[in-house]
Amino acid sequence: LSVDKIAIDPEIRRKLRIPEGLEIPPLVIRRSDGTTLYVTRDIAYTIRKFRESNAKKVINVVAKEQLLPQAQLRLALYSLGYTQYAENLIHYVYEMVILPGTKMSGRAGTYVSLDDILKELAALSKAELYRRYGQQLSKEEIESYSQKIAVAALRYSLVNVEPDKQLVFKEEDVLNFERNSAPYLLYSYARAYNVLKKIREEELPREQANYAKLVEDETRYRLVKLLAKYPLVTKKAAEELRIEYLTSYLWRLSQEFNQWYDRDPILKETDKELFKAKIELLIAFIYVMKNALQLLGIEPLERL
Repeated sequence: LSVDKIAIDPEIRRKLRIPEGLEIPPLVIRRSDGTTLYVTRDIAYTIRKFRESNAKKVINVVAKEQLLPQAQLRLALYSLGYTQYAENLIHYVYEMVILPGTKMSGRAGTYVSLDDILKELAALSKAELYRRYGQQLSKEEIESYSQKIAVAALRYSLVNVEPDKQLVFKEEDVLNFERNSAPYLLYSYARAYNVLKKIREEELPREQANYAKLVEDETRYRLVKLLAKYPLVTKKAAEELRIEYLTSYLWRLSQEFNQWYDRDPILKETDKELFKAKIELLIAFIYVMKNALQLLGIEPLERL
């Protein structure tokens, strides 16, 4: 199939998002021995995905090494008359994950499984939880939390970088409780939730608080402004398929919350109107954090 000929057309390249400078050779639909290539089968599979799912858009999450085959696939669909499918087939490009000190080879059969990584992360999480919270958490809680933190740390680390950049996966980084990581976010959420639990039910605001009091303090004001940006961040992340926009936002949000927590204690507030406003700000933070973590497939922890 002469996809290389239509690939010359700059307008078609623009429509199909063919990377600039990527040379497109002719596409072999079927070899001389009758066998087919992956791209050949992907043509039929893509048509099926659009038709059976009644999809407006199909996103293929495929490594950067498949840049050419995915471009050929879109061009082939376009050449065969499936122009709408070609224009709405998205190649979500991601780079490889590098494990320092580990060599993997499909031919040699050497690899590191996801289960192995999760087991190691869970073991390290358990040790850290015992060190930090051994006096506050039960053995059962530590066992349960270590598993959840391991999954959260792995998930977060995979989407916390731009997809077209290589990820160097280091266990000590993804489990660091004091930097941009899932454990730090979970700790921040649990910290906020712990404050909320200490507030008596009769102290919870029944009417809208006086929010003007919140902006009297710069730290609180920064947190308010950042919380207000959440809908825009999620919208942009979804539209541009850039999950790292959301992780970057959560990192900043957690930092701002912890600064506020440390310098402006909620439970010690004597001004009743300001106390109500602070509670509402706390609840807003908890709500946004919970919603965003769940979007990432991470289970929020109410206690740490």
